[in-house]
Amino acid sequence: MDLTMELFDFGVEPKIELPAPSTAFDYTPVARAEFQMLNGEANAELIAATPPALGESEFRRRGLAFCADIRAEVESVSGVAREALRGIKPRDDPNQLSPLQSRAMARKWSTHLTEPIARLEKRILKPLAELGPPSEIAATYHELLQRFAIDAEAREAQARALRAGAFSIYTQLEEEFFTDVGPEEESLLRGVGLGSCLTGQSGDQSGANSASSTQAETS
Repeated sequence: MDLTMELFDFGVEPKIELPAPSTAFDYTPVARAEFQMLNGEANAELIAATPPALGESEFRRRGLAFCADIRAEVESVSGVAREALRGIKPRDDPNQLSPLQSRAMARKWSTHLTEPIARLEKRILKPLAELGPPSEIAATYHELLQRFAIDAEAREAQARALRAGAFSIYTQLEEEFFTDVGPEEESLLRGVGLGSCLTGQSGDQSGANSASSTQAETS
């Protein structure tokens, strides 16, 4: 077979009129969720730190203090969201509203609750990675961070799914990631001595990802 190919017009820059930024956003996280590709890869750099190992008691002290700070931030975001949603339908209890009621409600829900929680979950990954667990629990802690990184990806996908009106994806992610804390994640928290993050109590009694479980509590 003889094949001749002519290539031409190198360097031509087509004039493409872009849509207004307010009418477009990156759909990639939603597409990754649709194809079951949420694996934490988008947040891998945020948990890549290899800090010096802390002693067990110091690691636990810092970890629980950080957990308490995040719980306070979560409550603040949730309070603002409740007030904003109450303003949308003043006669309704915001805890009874659903983002699936309409596309307008979904966009409000995303703006006032899901997106702020997604930003918070992503922002805490790097400080968590910099805690420096004792060497004997380093592998377990890294596995926990990986799960948090996946949760942050899923939350971002949820926020954008609501903006796009992709309700089936939102519901799928809610059921898969945020309905409750899975036993594996709870076991990992216990394994690194941070089990009490779920309850907010002192002492290592039970565990959870406070930022990742927030939307279920608020909704």
